[in-house]
Amino acid sequence: MKLISAIVLFLFTLPLFGQSSVAVSTEKVKIEGKVYYLHNIKKGETLYSLGKAYNVTVDEIIKNNRNAESGLKAGETLYIPATGKAAQAENLQKSRQAEQPRQEKAASAPQKKMRPKRHSVKWYEELKDIAEKYNVSQEAIMEYNNLASPRLTKRQVLLIPTWLSGERSRPDNENMPADEKSTGLLFPTDTADSAPGEISGREAANDEVMQPEKREPERLFGRRDVEIALILPLTSASRTGYNSQYLDFYTGALLAASDFKESGVTVTLNVYDQGRYNTLEEIFNSEGFGRNQLVIGPVMAEEMKEALPLAESLGIPIVSPMDQTAEKYIAGNTCFIQAPAGGERQTENSVALLEKYCGDPRNHLMLIYQKGYEASNAVTEAKRFLEAENAEYSTLSYNILEGRTINTKMMQMMDTVRRHVVFVASNSEAFVNDVVRNLHLCRNMERDITLIGLSKWKSFETIDVEDFHEMNLNLSLPFHVDYSSGQVKDFLFRYRALFKVEPTPYSFQGYDLTAYFAEELARYGRHFMDRDSFPKKSLMQTALEFHRIPGGGFENRATKEIVYKKDYTVSQ
Repeated sequence: MKLISAIVLFLFTLPLFGQSSVAVSTEKVKIEGKVYYLHNIKKGETLYSLGKAYNVTVDEIIKNNRNAESGLKAGETLYIPATGKAAQAENLQKSRQAEQPRQEKAASAPQKKMRPKRHSVKWYEELKDIAEKYNVSQEAIMEYNNLASPRLTKRQVLLIPTWLSGERSRPDNENMPADEKSTGLLFPTDTADSAPGEISGREAANDEVMQPEKREPERLFGRRDVEIALILPLTSASRTGYNSQYLDFYTGALLAASDFKESGVTVTLNVYDQGRYNTLEEIFNSEGFGRNQLVIGPVMAEEMKEALPLAESLGIPIVSPMDQTAEKYIAGNTCFIQAPAGGERQTENSVALLEKYCGDPRNHLMLIYQKGYEASNAVTEAKRFLEAENAEYSTLSYNILEGRTINTKMMQMMDTVRRHVVFVASNSEAFVNDVVRNLHLCRNMERDITLIGLSKWKSFETIDVEDFHEMNLNLSLPFHVDYSSGQVKDFLFRYRALFKVEPTPYSFQGYDLTAYFAEELARYGRHFMDRDSFPKKSLMQTALEFHRIPGGGFENRATKEIVYKKDYTVSQ
């Protein structure tokens, strides 16, 4: 069976970023009843590496050392809180110093990272047979692969922690039969439980993984366990490498699954790499696929067309995770859930941003659009909305060739008393650029301007973002990450600690969707689809609020509202 079940951590070989080795200080001081380490900053040390060494968050360091917020300087002293974890780190440092001669000797020999052996289950094999073969306990194999029971299936891929029996070398995978090679994705148990000297994540035993702070999880005991299929094109078209963006989606999903484990719910992710199957039908007909309560993927709209009848025949809901154009399949497909808000919904939500400015006589509403595009969806939706609100507004349309002469007319439509709320109903980067340039000139003539645009503007590259901030641009976006939020900061901390890379938008999307639907399944099981709507939630990157279309599936009506502020921040 070409799938791997995973619950917690993703350990695919990814590039590692070097960190300076930080020696934990033994010098302490007590200030107002609190104990701090006095750390003398060395060249090359960073807030991240210090947090890792002392097992404290970067925010904790900055909180106690305000100067650290603007950067670290060699020779300066930091006050680092001496928590229980930091004391453990100090003891570990002393232990390492005691073992220094042995480590230096070992360093002179070639080092091999500990990797699990990959074993494809034969039809006649039981777990005890495999355990005996590798001289590893059944319990260790079950824990390492997050198996709920010792029952195995043919061609299931197991990862064997062979170092527990004294073997540390990695097996040669090149000579394995093609149908027995794993995808190269490794899934050991939570590295938070790894003791010093054992493997922790993708790294060798002497390379610690920084652990995030323990959070008090919401308890969901008594709820259902969850089993979700991820159908992703992990293997590249040439089958010589991996698609990094979908691996990022996968790592985000794994972190979400790990969080549910802390809440008393087991989330099993069954991962199907499209690159190793000839057709989607082969995936849906594979052994055990019917156990899945939900399918996330495939990612492309044209592939969703093939997957929908297959999911319908099994009675399994299916989610389109990223492709906004897949919204065309909502009608007529009752098991379908379109996660990203579609183009029309994005336009409607952008127009709805005008609502908070309607009804205030101090605001002058303006609608600007490109001549010849009067029938576009953005223009017609804006007019419909403003007329439904009984709002007074002015309109201005011109073509790009008139841009150099339109400023005078634009200026005459504005005064120096009111705030002019301008909705530009265009996705043409050239036209929007010209409008913003002219509005900037008006603003220089003491016109107070607030700008409202469409979601596509976020990807424009030729417009000076400073103009967006000066005119408090309002946007409604399908995806946006607020890096100032506590939830995002916590996610960044844990993601970096576990995977040693920065998360991408795909990582956030994988986390958001897995967390949202895993909670729905944990509470309601397969019956979560019996409702006409799902609750609205603003997650780290995506806002979700699903409503069923009569006779069809679910559309997402929610987007994220952001404002570019004059202090050069972006708020939600």
